[in-house]
Amino acid sequence: MNGILRGPAHPEQFRQQIGRYGDRHYVDNLPGDPIHVPDSPRRVLPSISVIKQAFPKFLTDWAAQAAATYAVEHSSAWMLLKNDEAIDLIAKAAIRARDRAAKRGSDVHALIEQLSLGIEPDYLMIDDAIKPYVPCVQQLVKDLRLVPLVLESVVFNHEVGYGGTFDFIGETVHGIGLLDWKTRAKTTRYDEEAAQVAAYAGGEYMIVESPLGGAMRAPLPDLDYLGVVVISPTGYQVHEVNEVDAWDLWCRLADFWTIKNNGKFYEGTLATPFGMPVAEKQNLIDRVRALSEPARKYLAARWPEGLPTLKQDVTDYDLLRIEKMVSDVETKDSAAFNYPPPADEGEVLDILTFREIDKMYKTLDWHIRQAVDFWLDAAQPAVRMGNFTRTVRRFEILRMMIYLAELCDGDTGRMGEAYNMVGLGRITKEEACELANDYRQQIEQKAQAQA
Repeated sequence: MNGILRGPAHPEQFRQQIGRYGDRHYVDNLPGDPIHVPDSPRRVLPSISVIKQAFPKFLTDWAAQAAATYAVEHSSAWMLLKNDEAIDLIAKAAIRARDRAAKRGSDVHALIEQLSLGIEPDYLMIDDAIKPYVPCVQQLVKDLRLVPLVLESVVFNHEVGYGGTFDFIGETVHGIGLLDWKTRAKTTRYDEEAAQVAAYAGGEYMIVESPLGGAMRAPLPDLDYLGVVVISPTGYQVHEVNEVDAWDLWCRLADFWTIKNNGKFYEGTLATPFGMPVAEKQNLIDRVRALSEPARKYLAARWPEGLPTLKQDVTDYDLLRIEKMVSDVETKDSAAFNYPPPADEGEVLDILTFREIDKMYKTLDWHIRQAVDFWLDAAQPAVRMGNFTRTVRRFEILRMMIYLAELCDGDTGRMGEAYNMVGLGRITKEEACELANDYRQQIEQKAQAQA
């Protein structure tokens, strides 16, 4: 393991969630050095994954099939719900499938890292979702003779304007390669993945863990090739990337994303006042005052240059334009600007407690675990624990759901009757703890009564 560079121990210090959907962006927070002197103020860059999403996708059929499959295979789960709740649950089946695939990918990455470092994992603790991939991963590490040099490092390119985190740079039978791991049912490849790998290799520098503690900048090592390695339960394939063409595609994609996100493609709505009702100025003033504060700020930020405000002299035509803008914001105000405050996640869960609850979860009877998964996947905002969300609140929620599922013998309908699952995403850690203790006590009392 000597000589291996790892990405920063706290990569979140270089990441920011921006926008309504929490898109990941990167910012270099390190002090200046000979490799890079940060701008002032420091420039926030979109992630490679965010830019990659601008690539044309044709997932409509897949999403529809995922929703239809879920509806057929889980009819008992949604038939007792109200129409809008059932529709929402079924419609988001593709999103839940995507999130499960992301977790599966992270687990496979961790397995590859362990095996390439000569560490034999505890196969009994491996999640059921990745067990079909284990033989292929073992064969891959053996065939390629992987020797890691850099793992999970953050890269920046300020000229093109992006940041990202790559999987692996290391020695292989083909030379030193930058490899990106993909897990899917078939060993298919996609053009945007080649562009993604070229973006990693095109980083101006990388950020790794410093031997003195903390993080430091470092140049990327010389590479012999780039590859997208697709792993399936039936085999794997190493798709070598044409670095020149893939880099050209990436730069064009980054330009497209920048124009798409920063451009102003419409000047507004042209209204012909003849024969149209005239908006009343006082009515518009009252409607603006009735908006929430975030909505008023949103309206002010998007006020067209040259359009008078309601405090100034306005023509009938101006009022028509303002009325259209106010109506658009009123439509969004009931949803986009009125999110309840996020729940307090509490402290990061210590590793021993996490392993204990993870073992408890993985050893549940199959039907009990399915019931827990059903309601955890349906919760909005998300409540599952992940690499960066191992918190006390999510621990208490998982504990609560395990006991409730056991109490209801895996019946999701009874679980929904016992607790209002619509509010699961907003439950506090204190409420979850109290309910978990209550459900556990009911299980113990039930067992004593049957003894």
